[in-house]
Amino acid sequence: MIQWKQPLFAIEKVCPNLDELALNDKDAMRILNDYHHQEDIFHNIEILHLPCFQKTPIMFLSDLLGNFPNVTTLHVSHSSFQNLFPSERIGDHYSTKSPIIQIKKLWLYQLEQIKHIWNHNNNDNSLPSNPLLQNLEVLREVECSSLISLVSPPSSIAFKSLTTLKVKDCKKLIFLMTPSIAKSLVNLKRLTVSNCEMIEEVMMNINDEGESESEEEEEIRFGSLEYLKLSSLSNFKSFFCSGQKHSFIFPSLEELIVTECPKMQNFSSGTILAPMLTAVRIENKGWRWKEDLNTTIKQIFMEKKKVMYRLK
Repeated sequence: MIQWKQPLFAIEKVCPNLDELALNDKDAMRILNDYHHQEDIFHNIEILHLPCFQKTPIMFLSDLLGNFPNVTTLHVSHSSFQNLFPSERIGDHYSTKSPIIQIKKLWLYQLEQIKHIWNHNNNDNSLPSNPLLQNLEVLREVECSSLISLVSPPSSIAFKSLTTLKVKDCKKLIFLMTPSIAKSLVNLKRLTVSNCEMIEEVMMNINDEGESESEEEEEIRFGSLEYLKLSSLSNFKSFFCSGQKHSFIFPSLEELIVTECPKMQNFSSGTILAPMLTAVRIENKGWRWKEDLNTTIKQIFMEKKKVMYRLK
């Protein structure tokens, strides 16, 4: 990786030979001012690092990425973005109307002000087909202390290509997804949530209008999920606890790890089908199983409760 230190007159010579580049906000502004829409200069860049973007306009990031048509991995860190890809109209500018970006891996680190990755405007019907989210395969969010959820509800955004989702040390995270987003995760194989002290459930019972779902029974299928880890979640209660009428099917789930989730009494209040799962890994006590997933989690909770009672 090369940190941008070349004088402006050398851009045409240096960048066409690079496949990885790091820019701060000042460097990026120079590119937008002097080399906007000159994609041939940056066409070989596949990995882009964007650290230390402070007080940057909302539309800035989308405009900048339009200069890097072949970027597949994007790292954003130590920056003041409140959301990365807003759908709002800003003056006469739509921030999501930049050229198609084939990003497959998105890494977010220490974005202290970000609340949602995608700020959804329900009046813009073009958003569900946004190319960024359609191609995204790996999403990692670490130390995003203001993050509340992936997408601001209401939302019908789809993550159809996502295979790996990891969220760690996001103190204000309340939930990860709504039922509509969960249904779109048809290729998700690995899901990890750790050290998020406010989260109570993975999926919250909110529909695309931002209201509580109806009481009609609904089936949520995570067809490709193989690995699920829930770790150090002090307020976590259940994978889904804000409704009674959802059933969950995990046909591929083989490994479930639950550690340091003291308030987790069951996996979900609805019906659960996980035919490949034969045990749950807990703390440092190896693997446990009794009858089914909910029964196993309940037994683990009751055992912890007895231990805490004895300690008192």
